[in-house]
Amino acid sequence: DGAEGNRGVKRRLSPEEAAALRAAQQEVEEAEAHRERNYQAWLAEKDMETKQKEEEKKKKEKEEDEIVEKFNHLAKERDLAFKQWQAKKKQAKQEEVQRARRLQVRLDQEAAMRKKNSMKDKVVKLAKETAWVSK
Repeated sequence: DGAEGNRGVKRRLSPEEAAALRAAQQEVEEAEAHRERNYQAWLAEKDMETKQKEEEKKKKEKEEDEIVEKFNHLAKERDLAFKQWQAKKKQAKQEEVQRARRLQVRLDQEAAMRKKNSMKDKVVKLAKETAWVSK
């Protein structure tokens, strides 16, 4: 009876009721505005956190890239130094072989000279003996 009876009927509010209604509407509007400000502040804070995380991620990736770059550079330097060491070692070995060959040639020549001189001495000795005997 009460709900159906009030339908379509507009009653004039008393000044106190109108003031209370306006105050309630103002409270609702202020609460909604406050909620909206809080929501916008929360969104801004989340956006800032996201940007900060992205910046930290980029910074970390950059640092990792620099570390990898330095490591690769050091690896290249190490490889180059190893190749240079191998080349020096090979060259030293070749020089040692050449020295050994030259020494062997010299020793062979000296041995040949000694043998030749020895034969010469024998021939001279034999010739002297022969000459002594023939006297």
